Amino acid sequence: MFRLFFISVFTLFSKTLCLGQPNLVPNPGFEEISQCPSPFGEFSLLNHWFIVTDSPDLYSICQPMVSPLGNFYGKQLPLSGENYPGAGMYVNNGSNAREYFGVKLINKLIAGAEYCVTFYVSLADTCDYAINNIGCLFTQMIPTPTGPGNVINIAPQILNNGVNNPLTSKTEWIKIEGSFVAQGDEEYLTIGNFSDDNSTDTIFIGGSNLGIGYLASYYWVEDVTVKICNYAPPVVVIPNIFTPNNDGINDVFYIQTEFVGNYHLDIFNRWGVKLKELSPLDSIWDGTFNSILVNDGVYFYNINYVDLLGETFTSSGFIHLMKN
Repeated sequence: MFRLFFISVFTLFSKTLCLGQPNLVPNPGFEEISQCPSPFGEFSLLNHWFIVTDSPDLYSICQPMVSPLGNFYGKQLPLSGENYPGAGMYVNNGSNAREYFGVKLINKLIAGAEYCVTFYVSLADTCDYAINNIGCLFTQMIPTPTGPGNVINIAPQILNNGVNNPLTSKTEWIKIEGSFVAQGDEEYLTIGNFSDDNSTDTIFIGGSNLGIGYLASYYWVEDVTVKICNYAPPVVVIPNIFTPNNDGINDVFYIQTEFVGNYHLDIFNRWGVKLKELSPLDSIWDGTFNSILVNDGVYFYNINYVDLLGETFTSSGFIHLMKN
């Protein structure tokens, strides 16, 4: 007899490169604050973001200082909105002093997915030194200092290219950007200088008039974005019929997936008894339960799967098992 082979295909509308995708960084422009900070810039007033080491600062147009936005380190208008943080990233005294700040991402990163990252920096007016190696580190837990002083001496996935893009401007916002392939489960983002003093590429630019921080490199930061570089919608292909009769044709039930971070599928009989669980690590059902081939009939499944953005989807359907 002719064996009919139907499939169920679940997919989503296509999304293109970084367009229409959610930014994985909460409060990416630093606009969500609990109250207007004082001139001393309490970073803790920022929603979602937190201090990793030392004492980075928060500045806002709402502060009782000169407008446009001014602070102890100079004046700079926000790239967007009304707020931005600042952090000391190098001091020319051998102390390896560093300030880092970070945020917990909206979703964990998916193993094997490529992520595009951008953020902007501007050097404070009172600084005589600029550096080139400011970066963005992605980790599973909040990082702690591992080098001299309070340096987090871990290679960041995103690092400014100091040769082509020196971070010397005190008037413009300079974009730092790059991409990387996630190992999986990275959940925290940290911004700063991840090199010790001996490995930091410094540039003397002068012009501070010996103001506050003249021996330091202090940068303001704006608009942090983390998105999948090339998003493709998840595709899940599930057969409706299989014939476990050992004739070498359609003998096992299995699903095919593309652009899926993970999935879990449960198979039940008509009385609700779970017969099999399928996942990427165990993706085939041979039609048996407790090592015995089940009867011909209709069986049911529920599936949960995750796309490359970490969003979860569910679906259900039926399977015809026919031995002849």
